[in-house]
Amino acid sequence: MNIYAKLMHIQHELKAPKNCFNSFGNYKYRNAEGILEALKPVMFKYKCLLRMTDEIEEKGGKLFVKAIAELIDAEVENPSSDTIFAIGSQGWAEIPAQKKGLDQAQLTGSTSSFARKYCLNALFCIDDTKDSDGLPPDEDRAAEPEKEHWRLIENDVQIRGTDGRFYSITKMTKPQLQKAISLPEYKAIADLIQEVINNK
Repeated sequence: MNIYAKLMHIQHELKAPKNCFNSFGNYKYRNAEGILEALKPVMFKYKCLLRMTDEIEEKGGKLFVKAIAELIDAEVENPSSDTIFAIGSQGWAEIPAQKKGLDQAQLTGSTSSFARKYCLNALFCIDDTKDSDGLPPDEDRAAEPEKEHWRLIENDVQIRGTDGRFYSITKMTKPQLQKAISLPEYKAIADLIQEVINNK
């Protein structure tokens, strides 16, 4: 069985439950650690291993974490130049600018986890749609939050509303925030907000 066939079986058999709960968005979601735990027994079954690395790259004056994942066929001992024994994927996430009261190592670590999660999603065809059964048909896929939709002011996470203004999550109730921004944006940003809150 070549690496492509092994990946096909792993994608088919992998069951990665949503092992985390986002209290801000009130839904369950996966993180990179949970995906890796679910992957280990399936990769062992098909004699594969996963290698993950991070690189920091600058683009347009902004710093990004590039997460790289490689699924490697452990049964190939001495690969020749024409032997394909690994398949890779990449995931990107921007490192927010350092703010007073927020540790830079925590920002980088959280960004790395975010990038690795979407790198694993791409490689193993994991659908990360949040609560899609509870959304209307035209709102069943929330876009990933872009930097301009949120900002950090010291320890305060602020979200840009549909009116262009920023709203503080510490000064507004959950219903007020849901009214201030669109539902897809709310559900997309909630994952990121929980990451920031967990790392304060």
